[in-house]
Amino acid sequence: DLYANYKKSTRQLRYKLFAICIFYCIKDYIRLHKELEVTICCEYSGKENLIKNLLIGLLNENKININNELVSFRRVGKKSNVHMVAIDVFRKSRKPNRVLKIEDIIRLLK
Repeated sequence: DLYANYKKSTRQLRYKLFAICIFYCIKDYIRLHKELEVTICCEYSGKENLIKNLLIGLLNENKININNELVSFRRVGKKSNVHMVAIDVFRKSRKPNRVLKIEDIIRLLK
C-alpha cells in the first residue's frame, strides 16, 4: 500500500498525493492552454496554500508554467459537471481518461 509505505518518510503525504493527482489531471491541458483557469475543490480546508504550492512546484519541475493566480479553490457541488463525471467513473458507467500507475506517483514523490 503506497500510503502505508510512505507515510513515515514523507511529510504531508496526503496533500502531496492530492497535488500529484491534480497535476496528472491538468498537465496536458495547461501545456496546450497557457491561460487555463484551474479550480480545485476545497477537499482539505485550511491547506489550500500548501496544495497550491505543491501543485505549482510539480508543474514548474516539469517545465510547465502557470500563473499562480489562475489556480483557485472553491466548493464543487454535487450538481456540477465535474462531480457527475467523477461519480460516473467511480460507478464504472464511464471510463477514466487515465489510470495512474504506482510508478507515476512514486516518481513525483521523490
